[in-house]
Amino acid sequence: MGFYGINFLGVLVAAIAAMLVGMIWYSPNVCGNKWMALAGISKKKMKESKEKGMAKQMVTGFVSQLVMACVLSIFLAYSGAASIPAALVVVFLLWLGMIATTQIGSVLWEGKSFELFFLNTLHSLVALAVMAIALQLMG
Repeated sequence: MGFYGINFLGVLVAAIAAMLVGMIWYSPNVCGNKWMALAGISKKKMKESKEKGMAKQMVTGFVSQLVMACVLSIFLAYSGAASIPAALVVVFLLWLGMIATTQIGSVLWEGKSFELFFLNTLHSLVALAVMAIALQLMG
């Protein structure tokens, strides 16, 4: 354990695992092509972004995963979730109450499709679940 129940090594492993989930989820062979079409991102724009370099985006994304894993670690400790099933219940409740409810705004106010909403929010659920499992295994 660490400060406020944070297992710092577990947080690092969980953040790395979540980044890997994102890389797989948004890869062309899984949901990447569908996501690009739904988000209105052309292959040309994606290629230009890759050519410019995406280091800043990757570092920022990793830092955000570290923050999420850190906060999740605190929630798991304070909830007393001492097993993977208990941690997954906490994850589902956090996802439903915090992520799904805020992300629906993209449909309501930005005119994004429900399909894009589901693709992105399900990614968040899977990434959080993987984080929780990593935190439990590293606990």
